[in-house]
Amino acid sequence: MSLRLAEGIVLPDEFITSTHAILAKRRVGKTYTGAVMAEEMVSAGLPWAALDPTGAWWGLRSSADGQSDGLPVVVIGGDHGDLPLEESAGKVIADLVIDQPGYYVLDLSLLESNASHIRFATAFCERLYRGKSRKRDPLHLFVDEADMFAPQQGPPESKRLTGAMEAIVRRGGIRGLGTTLITQRPAVLNKNVLTQLDMLVILRILAPQDKDAIEDYVKGHATPEERAEIMGSLASLGLGEAWLWAPADEPPLLARAQIRERRTFNSSATPKAGEVRVEPSRMAAVDVESLRASIAATIKAEAENDPALLRKRIKELEKKLAAKPEPAEPEIKLVQVPLEVPEGLTDRLAEQAGQLRHAANHMLELATAMGQDSIELDEIAAPIARSESRASAADVADAHGDGDYPTKDESAITEWPAEEGVLTPGYFEHHDVAEDDVKLKKGAHAMLSVLAVRGPQTRKALATRSRINPKGSTFSSYLSNLRHAGFVRSDGDRLCATAEGIAYIGPNLRAPTKEEVIADARAQLKAGARAMFDLLKSAYPTSISREELADTAQINRTGSTFSSYLSNLRTFELIAETRAGVTLAAELMED
Repeated sequence: MSLRLAEGIVLPDEFITSTHAILAKRRVGKTYTGAVMAEEMVSAGLPWAALDPTGAWWGLRSSADGQSDGLPVVVIGGDHGDLPLEESAGKVIADLVIDQPGYYVLDLSLLESNASHIRFATAFCERLYRGKSRKRDPLHLFVDEADMFAPQQGPPESKRLTGAMEAIVRRGGIRGLGTTLITQRPAVLNKNVLTQLDMLVILRILAPQDKDAIEDYVKGHATPEERAEIMGSLASLGLGEAWLWAPADEPPLLARAQIRERRTFNSSATPKAGEVRVEPSRMAAVDVESLRASIAATIKAEAENDPALLRKRIKELEKKLAAKPEPAEPEIKLVQVPLEVPEGLTDRLAEQAGQLRHAANHMLELATAMGQDSIELDEIAAPIARSESRASAADVADAHGDGDYPTKDESAITEWPAEEGVLTPGYFEHHDVAEDDVKLKKGAHAMLSVLAVRGPQTRKALATRSRINPKGSTFSSYLSNLRHAGFVRSDGDRLCATAEGIAYIGPNLRAPTKEEVIADARAQLKAGARAMFDLLKSAYPTSISREELADTAQINRTGSTFSSYLSNLRTFELIAETRAGVTLAAELMED
C-alpha cells in the first residue's frame, strides 16, 4: 500500500507513525491537503483522528459533488456531528479512539471559547499519549490550527496541553502514534514541536516572520541552492501547489508538486461573494447506536476507575469499618520461670547464674515494653545450658579453680535437673496458648500463604508479594506473630514456612496473584507515581529513562515533585534503578 498525494509523489505506510507539518497562509489549501492525506489513509486502512477547531473536516463523509456516500468517518461535535462533543469528554473520546480504531473527526467548532478548546484537547492529548503505551497499534493524529494547541507563548492554561503535544510529537512514534500539524502561523508554533518534523509540506507563505520560521528549519538541512530555491518560491506558489520535503528519507524527498484533487466534499472551501453554498445531499452512514454503546462503556469504565470516586468509596468503607468493634488481639504470654541453681555448683557459678537471670528478665521486660511477643536469647542460655544442656564435673572444677574436684560425684551432675522451675534447654522459648487456639492476623496469614505456595522468600519478596510495606513496623509485627506460632523459620537470608505453618493454612491455601499484587501496589501510589508505574509496567523488563518518566508525569525531571514520585515508588520497593534507567522490581512482576 502507498499514499499518493500528488503526481509522482508516493509516501510509504510508515507515514502513519511519523511527524509532519502543513504550513500555508489562509485559503491556499492547507486543510485541503490534510484531507487528501486522510483520504489516502482511509484507502490504505490506516486509522486516524483529527482535532478540528474550525468545523472544516466533516465533508469527508460525502463525495466531491455531495451526491453520494463519502468515507466512513465518524464526526463527533459540530453542526454535522453524529454525536455532540462536550468539553469534559476528552479522556472518554481518547479511550474510544484507542480502543475502537477507525476514522474520527473531533469537531470543536461549537465549543464556547478557546479556553474550552484547550480543556478538551488537554485531557484528550494526555490520555491519548498515555493510553498508547498499552495499545501500540499505528494511529495518526491530525491537528488543524496547531498553533492553538502548541503555541510558542500561550496563556497559562495551555502549558499542560503544550507539554502533551510535545510528548506526542517527540516520543509518540515508539507508541505507534504519528502526527500532522496544520497551521497558517509557523512563527507562533512551538519550536520544540516544529523542529521534530520528518516531513514538511509548504504551500504559499507571505508573512516575513512565518518565512523566517521556515528558513530556520530549512537552513539546517538543505544545501544553499535548495534553500534559495525553496525560500525564493514561497510567495509565488499556486493554489494547492506545495513543496514536499523529507530530508531524512532514503533517498531524501524534495519536490514541488500540485496536490491532487479531493475525492470527498470540500467542506473547508471559503465561500465566494454572491455564491450560494450547496450542502451535500448524501453522506456515508455510520452505526451511531454502536458508537453510543462504545462511548457509554468507556464512560462506565472511566467512572469505575475515577480517583475521586474511588476515594469517596474508600471513605464510605472506612466509616463502616470504624463503626464495627475491633476484633480482640490474640493473647500473648511471656513465661518467666524462676532460675534455681542445681545442687552441687559452687558459689561462683551461683553468682554467674544470678547475673544471667537478671539479664534475661531485663531483656524480657524490654521485649514486653516494645510490643514484641518473642525474643532470641540463645546467647544468654548458652553459658549455662552449654551446647547440649550438659555440665560435666570438669567444667565445675575449672570454674571453681579447683583441679581436684572429686570425680566420684561427676555422675550426679552430668545432666541438668529437669524438675519444674529449673533451667532446661527450652527455658527461653516463647509459650503460647494451645495450637488449636492459634490465631493469625490477616497480614500474617497472607505472608504464610505466600511462603506455603511459593516456597522460601527473601524479606523483600515476601513483603511485596504479601502486599505489605517491607520497611514498616507492621511487617515485623506479622513476622513476629508467625515466629511465635512456630509457623516460620529462617534459612540463611530467606524465610520458610514450617510443616506446622503449612498444616495451619490447610489444603485450600491461596496466595495473592501477581495481578492482585500489582493492582494493590498501584493503588497505594500518588497520581504522578501511578503514571510512571504504568509506563514501567508496559515496558517491563526494559528500562525507561528518568527523562521519559518525567515527561509521562508531565513534570520537570530536576524538580522536587519528580523526586517525590520516585521516592513514592521506592518506599514500597516497586522499582529497580540503574544508570541506564528504571524498571519495575522483579519481585513484583515475576510469577
